[in-house]
Amino acid sequence: MLVKRVLQTLTVILLGLFATSIYAEPVILSASGEPTLHGTRSVPRGLDMCNDYLSRTNYAGEPYRIVEADRVVTRHEGIDFCARAGTPVIAPLSGRITWVVHEDAIRGGQVLIDAGFRSRVTPGKAARRMYVGIVHMIPEKGLQAGNKVVAGQKIGTVHPAGPPEIGSRAHLHFTMRYCKEHTCHVDPNFYWQAGPGKITCFRSSSPPPKGRLVAPLAC
Repeated sequence: MLVKRVLQTLTVILLGLFATSIYAEPVILSASGEPTLHGTRSVPRGLDMCNDYLSRTNYAGEPYRIVEADRVVTRHEGIDFCARAGTPVIAPLSGRITWVVHEDAIRGGQVLIDAGFRSRVTPGKAARRMYVGIVHMIPEKGLQAGNKVVAGQKIGTVHPAGPPEIGSRAHLHFTMRYCKEHTCHVDPNFYWQAGPGKITCFRSSSPPPKGRLVAPLAC
C-alpha cells in the first residue's frame, strides 16, 4: 500500500514537471536585456528567407556591420526576406499603423505597426506592448499613422536595391519590437502562426489570431 502511494505521488510530480516544461513561458529576453535566439526552423516554398535573426553575416555572406550615430551593429536585428523590387508587401497581422516613413535615402521606406497585443518577453515581468517593423519598402500612398490594417492587406511594395542599408539585393527587413524604437528588438520567430520558428504564409481562410504573425510577402 505504501509503495503504491509513493508511486502515485511520484507520478503526479513527474506529470507536473512535464506540464511545466511544455507550458513554461519562453525566455524571449534575458534578465539582462539580451534577446534570445530561437531561429528559423522551416521556410515555406516560394519564400526566400535570406538572413535570419542575430546572424553575424548579411544576405551576401559578408560580416554584418551597420554604423549608426550612437552604436555599431554587428548582429542582424530582424529577418530578411529577399524578393524582387515591386513585390507586394502585406500586413503580417491586423493592427494599427504607428508611423510611416515613405522614403529615406539610407534605408528606403518603413512602417511600424502596433500589433495590438502584449507579450511577456521576460518571464516574471510585466507584459510589453508589441510592434512589427517592416523596412526597405515603399509604403502605399496615403498610408499614415492611425490607419487600421488587416492581415494580408497590401501595404506597399519591396524597395529597389541601392540605398546603403539595402545594398545590392532588394529585400525586406522584418522586425518584432517591444517598444517603438528599432533597438528594442526580439526574435520574430517566437510569434509565427504555425509555431516558433515556422514561418507561416497568409491564408484568407485562416488569418493569424491575435499574438501571431504571418510572412510579410505572399507565399
